[in-house]
Amino acid sequence: MEEQEEREMEMKEVQRIWSSSVPLSDLLDEEAQLVKTMFQISKLTNATLKKFGVRFFKPTKSLVFPWFSGRDLVLRGVKLLSAATKGDGRVVYTEATVPKISSYHNLFGLPLIGRKDAEVVLTGREIDSMAVSQATGLPSLALPRGVSCLPPILLPYLEQFKKVTLWLGGDIRSWEASKIFSRKLGLKRSSLIRPGDFQPCPSEALAQGRNLARIVKASIPAAHKSIVSFKQLREDVYGELANVEQVAGIPWSRFPELNRILKGHRKGELTVFTGPTGSGKTTFISEFALDLCMHGVNTLWGSFEINNVRLAKIMLTQFAKQRLEENLDQYDMWADKFEDLPLYFMTFHGQQNIKTVLDTMQHAVYLYDISHVIIDNLQFMMGQENLSVDKFAVQDHIIGAFRKFATNSCCHVTLIIHPRKEEDDKELQTASIFGTAKASQEADNVLILQEKKLVTCPGRRSLQVAKNRFDGDVGIFPLEFNKASLTFSAPVKGKQKLRKALPMVTVIVGRKISGQKCCVVTLTEAADEPRVVDFDLPNELTPLLRGQPNWANYVKGVVQHYRAQPIPGFRAVITSSVPLGGGLSSSASLEVATYTFLQQLCPDDGDQVAKAVACQQAEHTHAAVPCGIMDQFVSVLGKEGHALLIDCRSLEATAVPLADPGLVILITNSNVRHALTGSEYPTRRKQCEEAAAILGKKSLREATLQDLDAAKDRLDSVTYRRARHVIEEIERTAQAAEALKKGDYREFGRLMVESHNSLRDNYEVSCPELDELVAAALEVDGVFGSRMTGGGFGGCTVTLLQAHATEKAVKRIQDRLCDGVKSWRRGTCSETGHQKLKFNT
Repeated sequence: MEEQEEREMEMKEVQRIWSSSVPLSDLLDEEAQLVKTMFQISKLTNATLKKFGVRFFKPTKSLVFPWFSGRDLVLRGVKLLSAATKGDGRVVYTEATVPKISSYHNLFGLPLIGRKDAEVVLTGREIDSMAVSQATGLPSLALPRGVSCLPPILLPYLEQFKKVTLWLGGDIRSWEASKIFSRKLGLKRSSLIRPGDFQPCPSEALAQGRNLARIVKASIPAAHKSIVSFKQLREDVYGELANVEQVAGIPWSRFPELNRILKGHRKGELTVFTGPTGSGKTTFISEFALDLCMHGVNTLWGSFEINNVRLAKIMLTQFAKQRLEENLDQYDMWADKFEDLPLYFMTFHGQQNIKTVLDTMQHAVYLYDISHVIIDNLQFMMGQENLSVDKFAVQDHIIGAFRKFATNSCCHVTLIIHPRKEEDDKELQTASIFGTAKASQEADNVLILQEKKLVTCPGRRSLQVAKNRFDGDVGIFPLEFNKASLTFSAPVKGKQKLRKALPMVTVIVGRKISGQKCCVVTLTEAADEPRVVDFDLPNELTPLLRGQPNWANYVKGVVQHYRAQPIPGFRAVITSSVPLGGGLSSSASLEVATYTFLQQLCPDDGDQVAKAVACQQAEHTHAAVPCGIMDQFVSVLGKEGHALLIDCRSLEATAVPLADPGLVILITNSNVRHALTGSEYPTRRKQCEEAAAILGKKSLREATLQDLDAAKDRLDSVTYRRARHVIEEIERTAQAAEALKKGDYREFGRLMVESHNSLRDNYEVSCPELDELVAAALEVDGVFGSRMTGGGFGGCTVTLLQAHATEKAVKRIQDRLCDGVKSWRRGTCSETGHQKLKFNT
């Protein structure tokens, strides 16, 4: 009954979308051309679009592809193709179907097929099908789920064709899918179009003006002989060389370290996975497989040790990344999303016969185009075998059967095998896998979940890649188990990542509202709770006071010190990519962003220096940090491709060129978060003020080293060292600016190192993690200099180096340090925008 009601609701939605959409020919010429450009179908004529019944749905700006039944032409469903432009200019396309994809069995173009048609071109997208039809006049159909699946329910509609040409796309994945689908369709009647520079997907070929009829005519037979020559393999070899990333397989999103070592998940391979009893093998491999399934890898689970309900519960929790038993109101939402994954379970539990399991796997490959099978675990496979036979011989037979299945079915098999009983204090090795050496010999990949604390990389659990037949890379990286979400992919202390430079920004979006109330929301996960704050605007009688949470004090301070009136009430949302407490001016970024937002609501006179001063005052009064003005100044006045030399007394700034494309600035996060509101930072400032007073100077800016040495007897050793650092740092700043102007990066680097040593020894604001990062970077040829940045007691280091030395520097830090580094930022000096040059107060 529920299914019938759901189907009726889906049909109402189908009719609503269809009746509300319009043919593209009914759009105004300008609007129609804009739509065609967005979906890259400018070469498709209105006649072709009308012939296939394509419409445009304005509410979601989507193309609508209809699903008409082949016989009575009744509308049974629709597919919506939407386009969205990302911040970097890329256009990303998304598909949605009604009914849901598991019930959507539309061979797009089927109503146009004649009974006497004996040849058809099968494509992976509706747009490609229309391109083939328009350019060649041949019958053409599009598969409902692209290259991911050819449901057997569609095969009867294809029986009339004596020749089926598969042109599923222009990449390696499409080529692999073509070879798999041809087995279902019959090798003798199937022909394949090999992807290449001159044979892209049909729509691209049409846009490039290529002869699609000639490409179809040049398709190659799917049937092949048992013996081939290199001439027949030549194009396949070239394809693998020209598409290295695609050949490497499907990447993981949750385990980027696996991408670094294994490169990706590939069809036709056998992975053997082992680990100590109770270490979480099933839980880990569950997330491992879920990650791939979320990338469209059709997955079949064979869980013989735990039942499917419990396994599904684990995977759903990992999918939602939260304890759903504590959020039952969200269960249906997450369950609906989880249900859409191409995920299937064998109904076996307990010991099973290998032949029964293999038959089930083969059936699933045919029915659901399964490309990843997980068997948990091998020992259960052995229970039903003849006990009189040597158990090791039985195990070898089973492993050989899975190896043959993976190769012949072009399906990846992940096989979990318990290890031999070994001493608890020993790390597992490949030889620890239970049985003979056949498991590791037959396997393409061997993964070991290590539970002990390893010498090579601290951590209670680590994943070791002990074998990688694809390119030979092996390695190990730490894991951290999150009990709430049952995931191993949580951020790990010591986990290292290398990423391309992204602008580190703080963005505020909001609007005016009536009244004197303000509501501010932060989306920054590292911010303290609560993340939604309401407060009243200040007036002459009632100033805006600081309070909790701490992040909101920076916003309140800027509102209090804003230089124009009257500020209207507002609602605003804040998001930031600047790490909190990392020494990268996160507080100044928030202050300046807030001030800039207020300028849109209530414009001031536009004085940039006054803007920076107001933000500094906000931090003094509402964050209780007696900071200098450097961070606010560079956030307001920074210029791309330049460092900024700041005179903190006169508030003058000079842009110093720093845009050599041969240089890279590497920012390394120690993952030790500092807090400037603690006692150490104000203490340093107070000590410097005391030293200036003893020297009879208004500021240490006026003092020299001779003045300091002359008064050494009147200063305690700590105050002397604090003052010495500041006086020398002022001189170093001027020298560094001159070095940059001359392009003398070696001298600039030397001054960076000298500055760090003084911050460590004299000013005492560094920490062991920062010192280790600097020392590791300086061991690499091509590194000019490295130092801590920010207020100290944690945060980041900044390293200036030649571009060619970047990878070596990162690797050196990775090899030397497994415990202090969490993230990286890199970029050429021309990309990373402005940089602070002034470090003294």
